[in-house]
Amino acid sequence: MNVKIRDYDKEPIVIKDYNPLFLATYNLYLVPFMIFIYIFNPGGASSSSLSFGLLVIVPAMMIPYIKSYFDSKDKRKIVLTNDSITFYHEDTILEKIALEEITDIKKTYSDYYHESQNDKIVKFVSLILFPLIITVHIPLIISKLIFHIYHDSYKSYRFFDAIIIFSDTRVINILPSKLSQYEELNSYFKAQIDSSIEIDNLKIYFETTHKYEKINQEKIKMSITKEEALKHLDDAKNIWNATHEAGVKSIDLNYVSTNIDLNGNLLSEASIMQNNNHKFYNNYFKKVV
Repeated sequence: MNVKIRDYDKEPIVIKDYNPLFLATYNLYLVPFMIFIYIFNPGGASSSSLSFGLLVIVPAMMIPYIKSYFDSKDKRKIVLTNDSITFYHEDTILEKIALEEITDIKKTYSDYYHESQNDKIVKFVSLILFPLIITVHIPLIISKLIFHIYHDSYKSYRFFDAIIIFSDTRVINILPSKLSQYEELNSYFKAQIDSSIEIDNLKIYFETTHKYEKINQEKIKMSITKEEALKHLDDAKNIWNATHEAGVKSIDLNYVSTNIDLNGNLLSEASIMQNNNHKFYNNYFKKVV
């Protein structure tokens, strides 16, 4: 019997990302506590201090978490192909981990999904306030239970319902919302990484807390890999040669300086001196960073 092997480049697994939703729901669970503190004032604070704290400071702290959700709602997905796992915001790649770069795979209930959420100060404070911080996990667990009941009538629910992929400090969090997605992911890891992998048997990833995301999408859009940089330079040379051979003398390429940093990002600055008849050339060379 012939067993069909799935080509994940032609038929990738696409998982919608819901993690920012759970960060936002933390804030909803704070509201009843805020009302309780405002009414009963167990700390004995002055009314002015209490009002300022609950009506100004706390809402201001909540804004980044809520903003992350509304900025990303229905715009993010994780795409798994033959050689890589990619985290998208619309068409922008927020993170991409090649399978050969994976350093660890674990299961988790955490909504930690991007390395920008990792903050050493926040981690340190959370360890000091561990008994208090651990209570924050309760709303997350409840929210995820409701989420799975809503999406798949509880079928896909597992306490450790997400798979978290690491490449050193880089991270991608995959949360299947349906049992069929969970089974697809299990088959993917078996076929592409290790035939002995079972998601249910993965080690557990646990953390005390993390902060909201601080993803600079504009900077990401402007950065390119070393391979892309070299391709752009080759294309530029081909365009220049073709233009020059065609007898176009009005384009004066002043200079193109290129450096590639340790992260593989291109740092380039190009100056194109040309007349108004060849503005197409001006769009080719861009200041990347």
